[in-house]
Amino acid sequence: MAELDFSGQCTAVREDELGCLAQNLNSLSASLSTALNDLQTANQQLKTDMEKEQALEQQRVEFFSAASHELKTPLTILKGHLSGMLNGISGYENHTEYMERSLAVVDRMEKLVKELLYVSKAEETQKTEYKTVDFAEILRVQVAAVADLLEEKKQHLEANIPTRLYCEVEQAQMERAIQNILVNAIRYSPSGELIRISLSETHGTIRGEIENTGVRVPDDAIPHLFEAFYRADTSRNRNTGGTGLGLYIVRKVMEMHRANYGISNINNGVLFWFELPCRQPIDNSI
Repeated sequence: MAELDFSGQCTAVREDELGCLAQNLNSLSASLSTALNDLQTANQQLKTDMEKEQALEQQRVEFFSAASHELKTPLTILKGHLSGMLNGISGYENHTEYMERSLAVVDRMEKLVKELLYVSKAEETQKTEYKTVDFAEILRVQVAAVADLLEEKKQHLEANIPTRLYCEVEQAQMERAIQNILVNAIRYSPSGELIRISLSETHGTIRGEIENTGVRVPDDAIPHLFEAFYRADTSRNRNTGGTGLGLYIVRKVMEMHRANYGISNINNGVLFWFELPCRQPIDNSI
């Protein structure tokens, strides 16, 4: 017992004072062993919680560091344009041209700030209000919303969506995620390619697939695609007008709904898939 080993027990059977003492020591040893095990379990849980909190804090630091870097570049460009025009530097005589370029930079910054605010709100602990909605209709509405982008890139759409498919979701969040997935698929496929969409339900789980053809993702990049500001190609997001937060937001929304999800290369393109439970647990704080 002195070395905190309580496995030993006194087996002597006596009815005198020594026997009574032995029984009391056995009982004390068992109680101390239980208390020590509980303390070790609590310490391990505390260690796990601390490591998890440290990892989350590191993620926050990395996220805001990356966000600051993303804002620094357009601010530098904007400052250069304005300084060049105000100081009459050679090459900046056409104010209209550089005002238009500056406006484009501001638009991009505005889009990024809106995404950052959205992510910040999503990170807050809050009660998510799941409601039963027609997921098939959500998907159809979002497909209609990107029709102009499809037409602009002369891409074709194949959709296999049931008439109705009900499940419990936070509608605004899920609409945002589906929109990001669709826009991502369209933007990163070449002109004239095919976008395939399918939705089905099996044993209380909805499976959605969005496939964009004519493009592949480097295999080593796939595990990082849902990270904030990750770029498989350093020019990828800027050339397509993205903020680098689209798939990160998808990840947050899917995790909020306890959905499985992923991206993989297929024969002639890239497939995004998700599996969403039709009913959410009652405890839905995030």
